[in-house]
Amino acid sequence: ESCGTDVEGYGGQNAIVIAQLVLAIGGTIDYIAYDEPLIYGHFYTGANACQSSIQTLANQTARTSAVFRSVFPRVLIGDIEPLNRFIPGWQTALGEWLQAYEAMSGSKFSFLQYDVNWEDVNITARQLIPLLREEELPLVVIFNGIQYELKTDIGWISQAKDNIISWFDVYHLPAPDMVQVQSWDANPSRATPESDQSTLSSLVNFIWPYLTSSSNTTTSSTSTHTTLSLSSLSSSSSSSSSSSSTTTSSSIIVSGASMTTSTPSTTATTTRSSSSSSLSSSSSVALTSTTMASLSSATLVYVSSLYTFGFLLLVFT
Repeated sequence: ESCGTDVEGYGGQNAIVIAQLVLAIGGTIDYIAYDEPLIYGHFYTGANACQSSIQTLANQTARTSAVFRSVFPRVLIGDIEPLNRFIPGWQTALGEWLQAYEAMSGSKFSFLQYDVNWEDVNITARQLIPLLREEELPLVVIFNGIQYELKTDIGWISQAKDNIISWFDVYHLPAPDMVQVQSWDANPSRATPESDQSTLSSLVNFIWPYLTSSSNTTTSSTSTHTTLSLSSLSSSSSSSSSSSSTTTSSSIIVSGASMTTSTPSTTATTTRSSSSSSLSSSSSVALTSTTMASLSSATLVYVSSLYTFGFLLLVFT
């Protein structure tokens, strides 16, 4: 049966392999973000669709969580979902999904990551935020720029800035508990320096005032700090090393597959991308001293990736 093969969100059979690889090289998985299991496991109708019941999805995903926790008991596990009004019944389904996963796994998701349809953000966000507060789940928002015509670095950055402005200035939506600046496109082609307005890290300086403005302070009772995450699956860095004096800890984020397919996959799935089995020993994306000076109140947590890309987490205390 082909159900789940090459479908986003599937590949949980690789969980033990990933966990043991990380452990073998002395790493720790602190966070896991599952790649859209509800939408692609329940709603998706394309090739190899499973269209499983929410209870079935929750059971499959809880089993994957149990595998990761058997190796890393303190790992925080969250969910990514591309929610929008074009998916009928998503609110009811999401509520059922969150509760079913908690019942099956014995604990709630640690966060929900909102993969935004920017044509729909004002409607969906205003429906999603109260639901997550009722469930006491932190909201993570992916700020990105997706381009289908003008495929340039500056074009992608410009679109991402427009989306940031839309969230905060046009629709006056509250600051999320965590902001993720991310690209899974070919652009932008470079991560640094942040002084170059065509690089991914330049968005850190752009969004920073919104996160520190008192008018945008989140009121969620579940959030004790605001976190900004920078990630890219395609960007290279013109500054590829991180100073040990600014690195307070090292960890690995595994984002991606949550459910098992009926046919075991040979590819480890990560956020938005499948990676080859070769490992990168020092994949790094480093902010330069200019940004570190402007973010003097932040704690930098450098995250070294298993594969061919890097992450930065900035935890604002």
